[in-house]
Amino acid sequence: MDLITSRIFAPLTAALLITTTQPLFAECTPSEYDVEPGQSINVPLSPRISVHIERQEESISLDVQNGSTATHHTELESDWVVGLDWGIHQVIAIDVSNDGVKELLIGLGRGMVSSYYTMLIFHPDGTLHNSIVVSDPEFCKTGRGFHSWHRSGPRGIDIYWAINAAGIPYQQITQTIVDDVVSHRVVRAEDGNMTAQSIVPNELDILAAQPPFTAAIAGNDVTVYDPKDSQREIAQLAAGAPVVLLGADETYSLFLIKYGQGKRGWIMLEDVAYD
Repeated sequence: MDLITSRIFAPLTAALLITTTQPLFAECTPSEYDVEPGQSINVPLSPRISVHIERQEESISLDVQNGSTATHHTELESDWVVGLDWGIHQVIAIDVSNDGVKELLIGLGRGMVSSYYTMLIFHPDGTLHNSIVVSDPEFCKTGRGFHSWHRSGPRGIDIYWAINAAGIPYQQITQTIVDDVVSHRVVRAEDGNMTAQSIVPNELDILAAQPPFTAAIAGNDVTVYDPKDSQREIAQLAAGAPVVLLGADETYSLFLIKYGQGKRGWIMLEDVAYD
Protein backbone atom coordinates (compact mmCIF):
# COMPACT_ATOMS: atom_id res chain seq x y z
CA MET A 1 0.00 0.00 0.00
CA ASP A 2 1.55 3.30 -1.10
CA LEU A 3 0.58 6.35 0.90
CA ILE A 4 1.20 9.82 -0.51
CA THR A 5 2.17 12.36 2.12
CA SER A 6 2.58 15.44 -0.05
CA ARG A 7 -0.51 16.93 1.65
CA ILE A 8 0.77 16.41 5.20
CA PHE A 9 1.22 19.73 6.97
CA ALA A 10 2.10 21.06 10.40
CA PRO A 11 -0.37 20.73 13.32
CA LEU A 12 -3.25 23.15 13.49
CA THR A 13 -2.99 26.50 15.19
CA ALA A 14 -5.62 28.64 16.81
CA ALA A 15 -5.32 31.13 13.97
CA LEU A 16 -6.22 28.40 11.47
CA LEU A 17 -9.23 27.25 13.44
CA ILE A 18 -10.74 30.65 14.15
CA THR A 19 -12.04 31.94 10.81
CA THR A 20 -13.19 35.54 11.04
CA THR A 21 -14.77 35.52 7.57
CA GLN A 22 -17.58 33.16 8.55
CA PRO A 23 -21.01 34.84 8.77
CA LEU A 24 -22.74 34.98 12.13
CA PHE A 25 -26.17 33.45 12.44
CA ALA A 26 -28.97 35.92 11.98
CA GLU A 27 -30.92 33.81 14.47
CA CYS A 28 -29.93 31.03 16.80
CA THR A 29 -33.12 29.01 17.25
CA PRO A 30 -34.12 26.83 14.28
CA SER A 31 -37.79 26.57 13.34
CA GLU A 32 -38.80 22.90 13.55
CA TYR A 33 -41.78 21.08 12.04
CA ASP A 34 -43.16 17.60 11.42
CA VAL A 35 -45.09 16.42 8.38
CA GLU A 36 -46.53 12.91 8.07
CA PRO A 37 -47.64 11.07 4.92
CA GLY A 38 -50.68 12.77 3.41
CA GLN A 39 -50.08 16.00 5.28
CA SER A 40 -48.79 19.38 4.12
CA ILE A 41 -47.39 22.42 5.94
CA ASN A 42 -46.32 25.97 5.11
CA VAL A 43 -42.91 27.17 6.32
CA PRO A 44 -41.80 30.83 6.12
CA LEU A 45 -38.22 31.30 4.90
CA SER A 46 -38.26 35.11 5.00
CA PRO A 47 -40.88 37.90 5.20
CA ARG A 48 -41.47 37.50 1.43
CA ILE A 49 -40.61 33.85 0.79
CA SER A 50 -42.42 30.74 2.02
CA VAL A 51 -42.45 27.08 1.11
CA HIS A 52 -45.42 24.71 0.89
CA ILE A 53 -44.32 21.17 1.78
CA GLU A 54 -46.42 18.13 0.93
CA ARG A 55 -45.53 14.57 1.85
CA GLN A 56 -46.60 11.39 0.06
CA GLU A 57 -45.30 8.25 1.79
CA GLU A 58 -41.53 8.28 1.16
CA SER A 59 -41.26 11.42 -0.98
CA ILE A 60 -41.79 15.13 -0.45
CA SER A 61 -42.66 17.89 -2.90
CA LEU A 62 -42.37 21.57 -2.19
CA ASP A 63 -43.30 24.87 -3.77
CA VAL A 64 -41.20 27.89 -2.90
CA GLN A 65 -43.27 31.08 -3.22
CA ASN A 66 -41.59 34.47 -3.64
CA GLY A 67 -44.26 37.09 -4.31
CA SER A 68 -45.99 35.94 -7.49
CA THR A 69 -43.18 33.54 -8.48
CA ALA A 70 -43.37 29.86 -7.49
CA THR A 71 -40.61 27.27 -7.90
CA HIS A 72 -41.64 23.60 -7.73
CA HIS A 73 -39.37 20.81 -6.44
CA THR A 74 -40.52 17.19 -6.47
CA GLU A 75 -39.52 13.71 -5.33
CA LEU A 76 -37.27 14.63 -2.45
CA GLU A 77 -36.65 11.34 -0.69
CA SER A 78 -37.89 11.05 2.89
CA ASP A 79 -38.58 7.81 4.73
CA TRP A 80 -38.84 9.43 8.14
CA VAL A 81 -40.33 6.88 10.54
CA VAL A 82 -43.62 7.99 12.06
CA GLY A 83 -44.72 6.90 15.49
CA LEU A 84 -41.25 7.09 17.02
CA ASP A 85 -40.85 10.26 19.06
CA TRP A 86 -37.11 10.83 19.30
CA GLY A 87 -37.58 14.51 19.98
CA ILE A 88 -36.03 15.18 16.55
CA HIS A 89 -38.09 17.06 13.99
CA GLN A 90 -38.31 16.14 10.33
CA VAL A 91 -38.22 19.67 8.91
CA ILE A 92 -35.82 22.39 10.11
CA ALA A 93 -35.52 25.95 8.82
CA ILE A 94 -32.56 28.18 9.71
CA ASP A 95 -30.52 30.84 7.90
CA VAL A 96 -26.99 29.41 7.85
CA SER A 97 -25.63 31.74 5.14
CA ASN A 98 -26.93 34.92 6.84
CA ASP A 99 -28.51 36.26 3.66
CA GLY A 100 -31.97 36.75 5.15
CA VAL A 101 -33.48 33.55 3.69
CA LYS A 102 -33.65 30.38 5.76
CA GLU A 103 -32.22 27.12 4.51
CA LEU A 104 -34.54 24.11 4.67
CA LEU A 105 -33.56 20.72 6.07
CA ILE A 106 -35.78 17.79 5.05
CA GLY A 107 -35.41 14.55 7.02
CA LEU A 108 -34.09 11.73 4.83
CA GLY A 109 -34.45 9.07 7.50
CA ARG A 110 -33.18 7.77 10.81
CA GLY A 111 -30.49 5.14 11.17
CA MET A 112 -29.50 3.17 14.25
CA VAL A 113 -27.54 6.16 15.55
CA SER A 114 -28.05 9.27 13.42
CA SER A 115 -30.77 11.25 11.68
CA TYR A 116 -30.03 12.40 8.13
CA TYR A 117 -31.25 15.52 6.33
CA THR A 118 -31.13 17.03 2.87
CA MET A 119 -30.24 20.70 3.36
CA LEU A 120 -31.59 22.95 0.61
CA ILE A 121 -29.59 26.18 0.31
CA PHE A 122 -31.50 29.06 -1.26
CA HIS A 123 -30.50 32.23 -3.07
CA PRO A 124 -31.90 35.44 -1.53
CA ASP A 125 -34.65 35.38 -4.18
CA GLY A 126 -35.82 31.96 -3.00
CA THR A 127 -34.44 29.93 -5.92
CA LEU A 128 -32.54 26.78 -5.04
CA HIS A 129 -28.77 27.30 -4.92
CA ASN A 130 -27.46 23.90 -3.88
CA SER A 131 -28.14 20.92 -1.60
CA ILE A 132 -26.04 18.82 0.77
CA VAL A 133 -26.67 15.87 3.10
CA VAL A 134 -25.98 16.36 6.81
CA SER A 135 -26.53 14.19 9.87
CA ASP A 136 -27.59 15.31 13.35
CA PRO A 137 -26.84 19.01 12.71
CA GLU A 138 -26.20 21.37 15.62
CA PHE A 139 -26.48 25.10 15.06
CA CYS A 140 -25.27 28.17 16.93
CA LYS A 141 -22.59 26.41 18.95
CA THR A 142 -19.94 28.83 17.72
CA GLY A 143 -21.78 31.66 15.95
CA ARG A 144 -20.38 30.65 12.58
CA GLY A 145 -20.85 27.52 10.50
CA PHE A 146 -22.50 24.52 12.13
CA HIS A 147 -21.69 21.04 13.39
CA SER A 148 -22.85 17.54 12.55
CA TRP A 149 -22.05 14.03 13.69
CA HIS A 150 -22.44 10.50 12.37
CA ARG A 151 -21.07 7.01 12.87
CA SER A 152 -19.33 4.96 10.18
CA GLY A 153 -18.80 1.42 11.44
CA PRO A 154 -16.94 1.68 14.77
CA ARG A 155 -15.93 5.30 14.24
CA GLY A 156 -17.77 8.40 15.32
CA ILE A 157 -17.11 11.42 13.10
CA ASP A 158 -17.59 15.06 14.15
CA ILE A 159 -17.80 17.61 11.32
CA TYR A 160 -17.54 21.38 11.33
CA TRP A 161 -19.24 22.92 8.29
CA ALA A 162 -17.88 26.33 7.32
CA ILE A 163 -19.81 28.65 4.99
CA ASN A 164 -18.03 29.82 1.83
CA ALA A 165 -18.39 33.21 0.16
CA ALA A 166 -21.27 31.89 -2.00
CA GLY A 167 -23.19 30.81 1.11
CA ILE A 168 -22.60 27.07 0.59
CA PRO A 169 -21.60 24.92 3.60
CA TYR A 170 -18.55 22.68 3.16
CA GLN A 171 -16.78 20.22 5.47
CA GLN A 172 -13.86 22.28 6.72
CA ILE A 173 -12.88 20.08 9.69
CA THR A 174 -13.56 16.42 10.43
CA GLN A 175 -12.55 14.69 13.65
CA THR A 176 -12.71 10.89 13.52
CA ILE A 177 -12.29 8.55 16.49
CA VAL A 178 -9.21 6.35 16.04
CA ASP A 179 -9.38 4.39 19.30
CA ASP A 180 -10.27 4.89 22.96
CA VAL A 181 -7.72 7.69 23.37
CA VAL A 182 -7.26 9.81 20.26
CA SER A 183 -9.03 11.15 17.18
CA HIS A 184 -7.74 12.11 13.74
CA ARG A 185 -8.46 15.73 12.81
CA VAL A 186 -8.37 16.77 9.14
CA VAL A 187 -8.80 20.29 7.74
CA ARG A 188 -9.91 20.74 4.13
CA ALA A 189 -10.20 23.63 1.72
CA GLU A 190 -13.45 24.45 -0.08
CA ASP A 191 -12.47 22.14 -2.96
CA GLY A 192 -12.16 19.18 -0.58
CA ASN A 193 -8.37 18.95 -0.64
CA MET A 194 -6.71 18.30 2.72
CA THR A 195 -4.63 21.20 3.99
CA ALA A 196 -3.68 19.92 7.47
CA GLN A 197 -4.04 16.96 9.78
CA SER A 198 -3.25 16.19 13.39
CA ILE A 199 -3.91 13.73 16.21
CA VAL A 200 -5.95 15.11 19.12
CA PRO A 201 -7.41 13.70 22.34
CA ASN A 202 -10.88 12.22 22.10
CA GLU A 203 -13.69 14.58 23.12
CA LEU A 204 -11.58 17.66 22.28
CA ASP A 205 -13.78 20.36 20.79
CA ILE A 206 -13.37 20.33 17.02
CA LEU A 207 -12.49 24.05 16.96
CA ALA A 208 -10.01 23.94 19.87
CA ALA A 209 -6.29 24.24 19.11
CA GLN A 210 -4.14 21.29 20.17
CA PRO A 211 -0.34 21.16 20.61
CA PRO A 212 1.52 18.20 19.03
CA PHE A 213 0.38 14.92 20.58
CA THR A 214 3.29 13.02 22.17
CA ALA A 215 3.40 9.26 22.73
CA ALA A 216 5.94 6.46 23.01
CA ILE A 217 6.85 3.20 21.32
CA ALA A 218 5.00 0.27 22.89
CA GLY A 219 7.30 -2.65 21.97
CA ASN A 220 10.91 -3.48 21.18
CA ASP A 221 12.24 -3.15 17.64
CA VAL A 222 9.19 -1.47 16.19
CA THR A 223 9.49 -0.98 12.45
CA VAL A 224 9.21 2.50 10.93
CA TYR A 225 8.15 2.74 7.29
CA ASP A 226 8.97 5.33 4.65
CA PRO A 227 6.42 8.21 4.73
CA LYS A 228 6.19 7.95 0.91
CA ASP A 229 6.13 4.14 0.72
CA SER A 230 4.52 2.36 3.66
CA GLN A 231 6.00 -0.99 2.56
CA ARG A 232 9.64 0.12 2.78
CA GLU A 233 11.31 -0.21 6.18
CA ILE A 234 13.53 2.72 7.11
CA ALA A 235 14.24 2.38 10.86
CA GLN A 236 13.70 0.44 14.09
CA LEU A 237 12.64 2.08 17.34
CA ALA A 238 13.06 0.61 20.83
CA ALA A 239 10.35 0.46 23.50
CA GLY A 240 9.77 3.77 25.21
CA ALA A 241 11.26 5.88 22.42
CA PRO A 242 9.38 9.20 22.28
CA VAL A 243 7.36 10.03 19.17
CA VAL A 244 5.02 12.80 18.06
CA LEU A 245 1.80 11.66 16.38
CA LEU A 246 1.20 13.72 13.24
CA GLY A 247 -1.63 11.94 11.47
CA ALA A 248 -3.14 8.64 10.35
CA ASP A 249 -3.71 6.75 7.12
CA GLU A 250 -7.14 6.39 5.53
CA THR A 251 -7.69 2.87 6.91
CA TYR A 252 -6.65 3.83 10.46
CA SER A 253 -4.03 1.10 10.64
CA LEU A 254 -0.99 3.41 10.69
CA PHE A 255 0.14 6.55 12.49
CA LEU A 256 2.40 9.09 10.84
CA ILE A 257 5.03 10.00 13.43
CA LYS A 258 7.97 12.32 13.97
CA TYR A 259 10.93 10.80 15.78
CA GLY A 260 14.62 11.44 16.39
CA GLN A 261 15.91 14.66 14.85
CA GLY A 262 12.82 15.59 12.88
CA LYS A 263 12.54 12.29 11.00
CA ARG A 264 9.14 11.06 9.82
CA GLY A 265 7.60 7.69 9.08
CA TRP A 266 4.65 5.34 9.52
CA ILE A 267 4.21 2.85 12.37
CA MET A 268 1.38 0.46 13.19
CA LEU A 269 -1.31 1.79 15.53
CA GLU A 270 -0.71 -1.01 18.01
CA ASP A 271 2.94 0.02 18.31
CA VAL A 272 2.00 3.25 20.11
CA ALA A 273 1.81 3.66 23.88
CA TYR A 274 0.09 6.81 25.14
CA ASP A 275 1.62 8.85 27.97
